[in-house]
Amino acid sequence: FKGCLDEVQVFNKAFNVPQVRAVMRADAGALRVLPDGGAVAVDAGATLEVNGTDESFSSLTGEGTVELASGRLAITATNTFAGTLTGDGTLVLPSGTELTLANDPSGFTGYFEMAGGSLVLPSGVTSVPATFRPLSVDPAESVTYPGDVEILDGTALTVTAGVPGPFVSTPRNVIICGGGTVTVPSQNTTGTWVIGRGDEVVDNGTGDLADRWTVTNLGAGRRARFTTSDGVFLCTVYGAGTILSIW
Repeated sequence: FKGCLDEVQVFNKAFNVPQVRAVMRADAGALRVLPDGGAVAVDAGATLEVNGTDESFSSLTGEGTVELASGRLAITATNTFAGTLTGDGTLVLPSGTELTLANDPSGFTGYFEMAGGSLVLPSGVTSVPATFRPLSVDPAESVTYPGDVEILDGTALTVTAGVPGPFVSTPRNVIICGGGTVTVPSQNTTGTWVIGRGDEVVDNGTGDLADRWTVTNLGAGRRARFTTSDGVFLCTVYGAGTILSIW
Protein backbone atom coordinates (compact mmCIF):
# COMPACT_ATOMS: atom_id res chain seq x y z
CA PHE A 1 0.00 0.00 0.00
CA LYS A 2 1.38 3.37 -1.03
CA GLY A 3 -0.47 6.40 0.20
CA CYS A 4 -1.95 7.95 3.34
CA LEU A 5 -4.59 6.82 5.82
CA ASP A 6 -6.77 9.56 7.30
CA GLU A 7 -8.81 9.39 10.54
CA VAL A 8 -7.84 5.83 11.49
CA GLN A 9 -10.19 4.08 13.92
CA VAL A 10 -9.68 0.80 15.78
CA PHE A 11 -12.60 -1.42 16.82
CA ASN A 12 -12.72 -4.52 19.00
CA LYS A 13 -14.70 -6.57 16.48
CA ALA A 14 -14.91 -7.24 12.77
CA PHE A 15 -17.48 -5.17 10.85
CA ASN A 16 -19.56 -6.35 7.93
CA VAL A 17 -20.06 -4.17 4.87
CA PRO A 18 -23.25 -2.39 6.06
CA GLN A 19 -21.58 -1.57 9.39
CA VAL A 20 -18.53 -0.11 7.63
CA ARG A 21 -20.82 2.06 5.51
CA ALA A 22 -22.67 3.22 8.64
CA VAL A 23 -19.39 4.32 10.26
CA MET A 24 -18.36 6.19 7.13
CA ARG A 25 -21.70 8.00 6.93
CA ALA A 26 -21.58 8.87 10.62
CA ASP A 27 -18.13 10.39 10.17
CA ALA A 28 -19.45 12.42 7.25
CA GLY A 29 -22.17 13.78 9.53
CA ALA A 30 -24.82 13.40 6.79
CA LEU A 31 -22.80 15.93 4.80
CA ARG A 32 -24.34 17.15 1.55
CA VAL A 33 -21.88 18.28 -1.09
CA LEU A 34 -24.48 19.37 -3.66
CA PRO A 35 -27.56 21.55 -3.05
CA ASP A 36 -30.45 19.56 -1.65
CA GLY A 37 -33.22 18.89 -4.20
CA GLY A 38 -31.36 20.23 -7.23
CA ALA A 39 -31.58 18.93 -10.80
CA VAL A 40 -28.38 17.16 -11.86
CA ALA A 41 -27.27 16.26 -15.38
CA VAL A 42 -24.19 14.07 -15.82
CA ASP A 43 -22.74 14.57 -19.30
CA ALA A 44 -21.37 11.70 -21.40
CA GLY A 45 -17.81 10.91 -20.34
CA ALA A 46 -18.24 12.49 -16.91
CA THR A 47 -18.53 10.69 -13.55
CA LEU A 48 -20.46 11.86 -10.52
CA GLU A 49 -19.16 10.11 -7.39
CA VAL A 50 -21.27 10.02 -4.25
CA ASN A 51 -18.89 8.80 -1.56
CA GLY A 52 -19.70 8.90 2.16
CA THR A 53 -22.36 11.60 1.78
CA ASP A 54 -26.15 11.79 1.61
CA GLU A 55 -27.43 13.58 -1.49
CA SER A 56 -30.95 14.35 -2.70
CA PHE A 57 -31.76 15.34 -6.30
CA SER A 58 -35.09 16.30 -7.77
CA SER A 59 -33.99 14.69 -11.02
CA LEU A 60 -31.03 12.84 -12.49
CA THR A 61 -30.41 12.94 -16.22
CA GLY A 62 -27.56 12.64 -18.71
CA GLU A 63 -25.47 9.91 -20.28
CA GLY A 64 -22.49 9.88 -17.92
CA THR A 65 -21.68 7.65 -14.95
CA VAL A 66 -23.02 7.86 -11.41
CA GLU A 67 -20.84 5.97 -8.95
CA LEU A 68 -22.42 5.43 -5.55
CA ALA A 69 -19.27 4.64 -3.58
CA SER A 70 -20.62 4.06 -0.05
CA GLY A 71 -22.93 7.04 -0.47
CA ARG A 72 -26.70 7.55 -0.44
CA LEU A 73 -28.56 9.25 -3.26
CA ALA A 74 -32.30 10.01 -3.15
CA ILE A 75 -34.20 10.82 -6.36
CA THR A 76 -37.39 12.75 -5.61
CA ALA A 77 -39.01 13.21 -9.03
CA THR A 78 -39.97 11.16 -12.08
CA ASN A 79 -37.29 11.04 -14.76
CA THR A 80 -35.06 8.88 -16.96
CA PHE A 81 -31.32 8.40 -16.51
CA ALA A 82 -29.61 7.34 -19.73
CA GLY A 83 -26.17 6.89 -18.18
CA THR A 84 -24.45 4.15 -16.19
CA LEU A 85 -25.02 3.34 -12.51
CA THR A 86 -22.15 1.71 -10.59
CA GLY A 87 -20.85 1.26 -7.04
CA ASP A 88 -22.12 -0.35 -3.86
CA GLY A 89 -23.92 2.54 -2.17
CA THR A 90 -27.65 3.15 -1.81
CA LEU A 91 -30.15 4.63 -4.26
CA VAL A 92 -33.30 5.79 -2.46
CA LEU A 93 -36.67 6.03 -4.23
CA PRO A 94 -39.18 7.90 -2.01
CA SER A 95 -42.95 7.82 -2.39
CA GLY A 96 -44.18 9.33 -5.66
CA THR A 97 -40.82 8.82 -7.38
CA GLU A 98 -40.28 6.86 -10.57
CA LEU A 99 -36.79 6.37 -11.97
CA THR A 100 -36.30 4.78 -15.39
CA LEU A 101 -32.84 3.40 -16.12
CA ALA A 102 -32.04 3.25 -19.81
CA ASN A 103 -29.01 0.98 -19.24
CA ASP A 104 -28.67 -2.32 -17.41
CA PRO A 105 -27.33 -1.53 -13.88
CA SER A 106 -25.14 -4.65 -13.95
CA GLY A 107 -22.26 -2.72 -12.38
CA PHE A 108 -24.32 -1.59 -9.39
CA THR A 109 -23.92 -3.98 -6.45
CA GLY A 110 -25.42 -1.75 -3.75
CA TYR A 111 -28.99 -1.20 -2.58
CA PHE A 112 -32.22 0.05 -4.08
CA GLU A 113 -34.09 1.44 -1.07
CA MET A 114 -37.74 1.25 -2.09
CA ALA A 115 -39.34 3.91 0.13
CA GLY A 116 -42.60 3.99 -1.82
CA GLY A 117 -41.18 4.88 -5.24
CA SER A 118 -40.74 2.67 -8.30
CA LEU A 119 -37.85 1.60 -10.52
CA VAL A 120 -38.17 0.82 -14.23
CA LEU A 121 -35.41 -1.32 -15.74
CA PRO A 122 -34.55 -1.65 -19.45
CA SER A 123 -36.60 -4.11 -21.47
CA GLY A 124 -35.26 -7.64 -21.10
CA VAL A 125 -33.44 -7.06 -17.81
CA THR A 126 -34.93 -9.54 -15.34
CA SER A 127 -32.09 -9.87 -12.82
CA VAL A 128 -29.65 -7.39 -11.29
CA PRO A 129 -26.82 -7.83 -8.74
CA ALA A 130 -28.21 -5.11 -6.46
CA THR A 131 -30.25 -5.78 -3.32
CA PHE A 132 -33.73 -4.33 -2.82
CA ARG A 133 -34.86 -2.94 0.54
CA PRO A 134 -38.64 -2.36 0.54
CA LEU A 135 -39.44 0.09 3.35
CA SER A 136 -43.17 -0.09 2.76
CA VAL A 137 -45.23 -3.10 1.66
CA ASP A 138 -48.77 -2.95 0.32
CA PRO A 139 -50.54 -6.01 1.78
CA ALA A 140 -53.06 -5.98 -1.07
CA GLU A 141 -50.34 -6.50 -3.69
CA SER A 142 -47.53 -8.92 -4.43
CA VAL A 143 -44.36 -7.13 -5.49
CA THR A 144 -41.60 -9.00 -7.32
CA TYR A 145 -38.05 -7.62 -7.28
CA PRO A 146 -35.33 -8.67 -9.80
CA GLY A 147 -32.62 -9.10 -7.14
CA ASP A 148 -32.01 -10.15 -3.57
CA VAL A 149 -34.56 -8.69 -1.13
CA GLU A 150 -33.79 -7.68 2.45
CA ILE A 151 -36.64 -7.63 4.96
CA LEU A 152 -35.30 -5.01 7.36
CA ASP A 153 -35.46 -4.94 11.14
CA GLY A 154 -38.57 -3.18 12.40
CA THR A 155 -40.76 -4.16 9.45
CA ALA A 156 -44.46 -3.60 10.15
CA LEU A 157 -47.05 -5.37 8.00
CA THR A 158 -50.86 -5.30 8.23
CA VAL A 159 -52.35 -8.29 6.43
CA THR A 160 -55.62 -8.17 4.52
CA ALA A 161 -58.27 -10.85 4.96
CA GLY A 162 -58.29 -13.24 2.03
CA VAL A 163 -54.85 -12.20 0.71
CA PRO A 164 -52.34 -14.95 1.56
CA GLY A 165 -49.38 -13.22 -0.13
CA PRO A 166 -46.57 -13.42 -0.91
CA PHE A 167 -46.12 -9.75 -0.19
CA VAL A 168 -42.50 -9.74 -1.38
CA SER A 169 -41.05 -12.19 -3.88
CA THR A 170 -37.89 -12.55 -5.95
CA PRO A 171 -36.28 -15.17 -8.21
CA ARG A 172 -33.21 -14.81 -5.97
CA ASN A 173 -32.80 -14.67 -2.18
CA VAL A 174 -35.00 -13.29 0.59
CA ILE A 175 -32.80 -12.10 3.46
CA ILE A 176 -34.38 -11.61 6.90
CA CYS A 177 -32.31 -8.96 8.68
CA GLY A 178 -34.14 -8.61 11.98
CA GLY A 179 -37.66 -8.71 13.31
CA GLY A 180 -40.99 -6.99 13.01
CA THR A 181 -44.71 -7.16 13.62
CA VAL A 182 -47.65 -8.51 11.66
CA THR A 183 -51.12 -7.14 12.42
CA VAL A 184 -53.99 -9.46 11.52
CA PRO A 185 -57.44 -8.09 10.59
CA SER A 186 -59.43 -9.79 13.36
CA GLN A 187 -58.87 -11.38 16.75
CA ASN A 188 -60.48 -14.53 15.39
CA THR A 189 -58.19 -14.67 12.36
CA THR A 190 -56.46 -17.93 11.51
CA GLY A 191 -54.42 -18.85 8.48
CA THR A 192 -51.01 -18.77 6.85
CA TRP A 193 -49.46 -15.77 5.09
CA VAL A 194 -46.38 -15.86 2.90
CA ILE A 195 -44.38 -12.76 3.83
CA GLY A 196 -41.50 -13.44 1.44
CA ARG A 197 -40.82 -15.93 -1.33
CA GLY A 198 -37.53 -16.52 -3.10
CA ASP A 199 -35.14 -19.12 -4.42
CA GLU A 200 -33.80 -19.28 -0.86
CA VAL A 201 -34.63 -17.64 2.48
CA VAL A 202 -31.61 -16.53 4.50
CA ASP A 203 -32.00 -15.55 8.16
CA ASN A 204 -29.26 -13.09 9.11
CA GLY A 205 -30.94 -12.01 12.33
CA THR A 206 -29.95 -12.79 15.92
CA GLY A 207 -32.06 -15.30 17.85
CA ASP A 208 -35.10 -17.35 16.90
CA LEU A 209 -37.74 -15.92 14.58
CA ALA A 210 -40.30 -16.28 17.37
CA ASP A 211 -38.21 -13.99 19.56
CA ARG A 212 -37.93 -11.30 16.91
CA TRP A 213 -41.33 -11.35 15.16
CA THR A 214 -44.75 -10.89 16.76
CA VAL A 215 -48.41 -10.88 15.71
CA THR A 216 -50.80 -8.29 17.12
CA ASN A 217 -54.61 -8.36 17.45
CA LEU A 218 -54.72 -12.02 18.42
CA GLY A 219 -57.73 -13.39 20.28
CA ALA A 220 -57.56 -15.60 23.38
CA GLY A 221 -56.17 -19.06 22.74
CA ARG A 222 -54.61 -18.18 19.41
CA ARG A 223 -50.94 -18.71 18.71
CA ALA A 224 -48.64 -17.48 15.96
CA ARG A 225 -45.61 -19.09 14.41
CA PHE A 226 -42.97 -17.79 12.01
CA THR A 227 -41.12 -20.33 9.89
CA THR A 228 -38.88 -20.56 6.85
CA SER A 229 -38.81 -23.52 4.51
CA ASP A 230 -38.52 -24.27 0.79
CA GLY A 231 -37.78 -20.66 -0.09
CA VAL A 232 -40.69 -19.08 1.79
CA PHE A 233 -40.98 -16.99 4.94
CA LEU A 234 -44.33 -17.78 6.59
CA CYS A 235 -46.53 -16.38 9.34
CA THR A 236 -49.13 -18.87 10.59
CA VAL A 237 -51.86 -18.09 13.12
CA TYR A 238 -53.49 -21.10 14.78
CA GLY A 239 -56.97 -21.12 16.27
CA ALA A 240 -58.04 -22.36 19.70
CA GLY A 241 -58.74 -26.08 20.04
CA THR A 242 -57.52 -29.45 21.16
CA ILE A 243 -55.33 -31.90 19.28
CA LEU A 244 -56.40 -35.51 19.88
CA SER A 245 -54.06 -38.35 18.97
CA ILE A 246 -55.29 -41.94 18.94
CA TRP A 247 -52.80 -44.78 18.76
